Amino acid sequence: MRQLRKKSYNCSIKGNTIFLYNLKNTKTVQEFLAALQRLVIKFQHKEIIIDLSKAEKVFTYPTLPISGIIQYFQNNLKVEFKVINDPNKIENRGFLKPFRADRMTEQRVNTYIHKIWEFTSTSDITTIHRGIMNNLKVQARVNTGVMYGCEWSIYEIMDNVLTHSKAQRGYIYTQLIKDTNELQVCIYDYGVGIYNSMIGGDNKPRSHVDAISLALQKGKKGSESEGQGNGMWGLSNIVINNKGNLFIDSGRGSIKIYKGKKEKERVANITDLLIISKSNQSTTVYYNINLDNKLNIAETLETKDYVDLYTESYEDDKDNIVFKIAGKKAGFGTRPAGKELRHEVVNLINATKKPVTIDFEGVNLMTSSFADEFIAKLLEEAGLYQFQKSIKMINLNDENQRILNKAIQERYYLSYKEQEKL
Repeated sequence: MRQLRKKSYNCSIKGNTIFLYNLKNTKTVQEFLAALQRLVIKFQHKEIIIDLSKAEKVFTYPTLPISGIIQYFQNNLKVEFKVINDPNKIENRGFLKPFRADRMTEQRVNTYIHKIWEFTSTSDITTIHRGIMNNLKVQARVNTGVMYGCEWSIYEIMDNVLTHSKAQRGYIYTQLIKDTNELQVCIYDYGVGIYNSMIGGDNKPRSHVDAISLALQKGKKGSESEGQGNGMWGLSNIVINNKGNLFIDSGRGSIKIYKGKKEKERVANITDLLIISKSNQSTTVYYNINLDNKLNIAETLETKDYVDLYTESYEDDKDNIVFKIAGKKAGFGTRPAGKELRHEVVNLINATKKPVTIDFEGVNLMTSSFADEFIAKLLEEAGLYQFQKSIKMINLNDENQRILNKAIQERYYLSYKEQEKL
């Protein structure tokens, strides 16, 4: 078996098989691309096997760039790929065949997070973006301003791909890390790269890393862009103010922001390149947002005139925030459904800072476990005073009132027993 580099255990090749040993190391992408180019360009293989038997835990980066590179070789060079020995089941996440935002796919998937998506139009972006945000608001607790920051940044960077890359397609992979309560986002395209998108315009970047630096400045846009040029600038501000991480690799340049501080600008050497070809320089944008850290959107994006579409969608004609239970996809009969709705209400309170009215109209009968998980735990977490200040319930029928009262009594009884043990 031939190792690509001395003392490297990220990737190796044998015959037409590529062995990936590490899915959390940047060098994995570089070595994978080198192996793939060797097998396809030099030896003319049209069928490649990827062995993942020793691959570690799957991370958004480098998994997405590898998947994106595979798509390039499939789409442009008609190379066929097969995955074997896949302990992490990453093929089920769209590794070889990313999910597409069509109606059949929407009916088939139960979550947009933890899947690799391909987008080729603004309609695709809208569907995928909405799916990710709908998942986030029911699967995690999100502090003030952070939901808007996630919503804004994901849409802007996906839109950048179609606007600047000339690849006509891009890829996105998000993961919700519950242990640290953070959202990881990776967006990749095998387009012309940031440097090539800027040359010929007013900015005149001196190098690939200079082009990335310019893209992170307010109002700096590509030579053919009709936008304002604030997408990457806004993203970097969101990451810095949230004390998150941002890594941008494009062409021969790379910039890294770590825990809210710019750590590294570098020009890659020949062994570090993710460049597929002269016209396919590739761009990877990876960042994480800490969902527990508050985000002042007005200061971060330097505007007071932003519209929070997330909270606006819950407003009635009198600007009251109304959370309607009926029609929610989760339903109102199970404990997991109650947990999802509890997350959503808490996130809504954090986002709007207004009282939320929970409307039970159309809910004929809810289960005791749903009532406990949704309302009783919400009351326990908030405390009686904060609950009465932040939440109002309307259109509860007599039977649901009885079920809810019993659930609250039993929840407080359990809490009392737990206190007695201490």
